[in-house]
Amino acid sequence: MARKRKTPHDTTSEADVQEPEKRPKTGEPDKEAEATQKHIASIDQTSRKQKKKNSRRSRGAEAAVRRLEKYAHEGVYANARKKIKELTAEKILPVPFPDDFVGWTKSGKKVTKTVAEKWPTPPNQLPVITDNDRLTLFIKADDPTPEQLHKMGPGGVGAWLIRDSKGNSVDSLPCEELRQLEADGLPPWLAIRLAHIIPIPLLDELLHRWDHLVSMGLKFPKPDPNRSRTAAVHLGVWGLFGSVPRITADSLQKGIKSLAKRGAVLRSMDKMLRFLMNRIVDKVENALNEIIPDHARLQDRLRAHAERLLRKEFARRPSLNFGGLFFTVAIKEGASERIHIDWNDCLQKYALIFCAGEYTGGDFCIPQLNIRIPLGPGSVLAVRTRLLAHCATLVGNGRRVVFTCFTDNTSLEAILKGRDYAYIA
Repeated sequence: MARKRKTPHDTTSEADVQEPEKRPKTGEPDKEAEATQKHIASIDQTSRKQKKKNSRRSRGAEAAVRRLEKYAHEGVYANARKKIKELTAEKILPVPFPDDFVGWTKSGKKVTKTVAEKWPTPPNQLPVITDNDRLTLFIKADDPTPEQLHKMGPGGVGAWLIRDSKGNSVDSLPCEELRQLEADGLPPWLAIRLAHIIPIPLLDELLHRWDHLVSMGLKFPKPDPNRSRTAAVHLGVWGLFGSVPRITADSLQKGIKSLAKRGAVLRSMDKMLRFLMNRIVDKVENALNEIIPDHARLQDRLRAHAERLLRKEFARRPSLNFGGLFFTVAIKEGASERIHIDWNDCLQKYALIFCAGEYTGGDFCIPQLNIRIPLGPGSVLAVRTRLLAHCATLVGNGRRVVFTCFTDNTSLEAILKGRDYAYIA
């Protein structure tokens, strides 16, 4: 076959010659066209779904408005407010303000002896304040006298050593600063029981995480003989045994020699504390801020103080920063059955106590007020544990793990004497 000879004017190369487009044979599907059709169909379907969703959302909003109007007309909200009022009780006890242990040096034996002499009724025989476990309680005694406020130190305005910016004593303060001092002083109630504010499934999950932490090899300290036969771990931050706040020894677990085992324990601990803070503590904090809104100011200053001094530690382990509502959580099995004072707690902050598990017993006893407060799963007790001698009745059936969240007095004193409070020595 003769090859075609190129002429000098023929500049077309073989690479420039395009092959004709291959068409599918008759009876074979066009895959590209099918893919395009499917894509267009999916877009149309998505659009129809979105229109249907928007229409349903619009109808849902209109239905919600109609329900609100119906509830308002039928008095549903009024009935709800009435129900809340029925489940809330204010207990003003006919006893003097309990300042019996204010100003004492730490002495567990002296507390036990004084309670036995002045309030001889055994704790498990104290009268129960209420049998209704769904009742939210606000408990107080007689108001403190000026002499009692003065004895307690920071708390009542009459007891605060008020100074100017140069450190000289002054007789009065502007009204706004006086109001802030009063708001940051002693809490208005001796104890508050918030009934059933923590869902039981959350407590079950917290208990599961606690069990996992223990199973990883958590190291416990020795039990405190003035409180209980069982030991408690203290996790978080406190200012004890030093001039500045620091991470507690139980949070570091340096007693575990194996680095791998220690790392596993700390990871499990951080997971449990994150769950505690994100799923449980926020519910308690919202409830307390609703009841005592002014107390959040002191809480913010405590948090800022700790974050300023422990910036690197909190960056490494943010789960140890509880946001100022409290700084340390003590966790233990059973109950603290021996009467005691929490000497390291501060007068200006509540200790928050709640329990996980299924159990009987474990009532919170306060001999000074002659009451016993049932504390079942899901309820939280905010109580002034530095002011009131207390203990718990023995746990009968079941298992009880108690979480006690508190702020130590050293951290608070550092705030009160700091630059945030220029008028207070």
